[in-house]
Amino acid sequence: MLEFLFDIARTISDLLLQGVLARRPRISWILTHGGGVLPLLADRMELFRAHVGGGAVDAPSAVQQLGLLWYDVAGTPFPRQIPAFDATFGTERLLHGCDYCWTPIDAVLAQVATVDSALQLSATSLPHLTTGNAGNLCGTGHEQLGLTTAVATTAPRSAPGRRNGARRRRALHHRCPARHPRSGPAGRDA
Repeated sequence: MLEFLFDIARTISDLLLQGVLARRPRISWILTHGGGVLPLLADRMELFRAHVGGGAVDAPSAVQQLGLLWYDVAGTPFPRQIPAFDATFGTERLLHGCDYCWTPIDAVLAQVATVDSALQLSATSLPHLTTGNAGNLCGTGHEQLGLTTAVATTAPRSAPGRRNGARRRRALHHRCPARHPRSGPAGRDA
């Protein structure tokens, strides 16, 4: 229940302190559950990166590097986690996410209710914000994604709707430059 929130932070802190995030800025990392406890640990990670970690002195700060990653809002993002995330990293890299496959439907509906009742983080609703951010990640406009805010805010659909959603996700996966970046001369990105 709690471990994965710390596992996410531990994994990314290792990548940050080893200089991987600074050396590979073109990798589009997508972290689950709002980055777990990263918003609470970002300043501590910077202290270690700058004074103990032995990383590159000229590398961006930990907060700047973590702010360039992408984060979904699965789990229990409200009322506390995402406001802390917003204060640390902003909302430009938040994506929609849910734990529908692994979480009982009652818990998913409770999570959706907290998202729907949350204070707005920006001039737009959270579902609209996360959909627009997905367009930014994939290099397409919001309209080109073919997604609507209703998809992000409604309860899970019937089987035909889920199949359509899966089709839409597969289509998005194939059109998304972040998932399929242009390869360099060596055939690899970053």
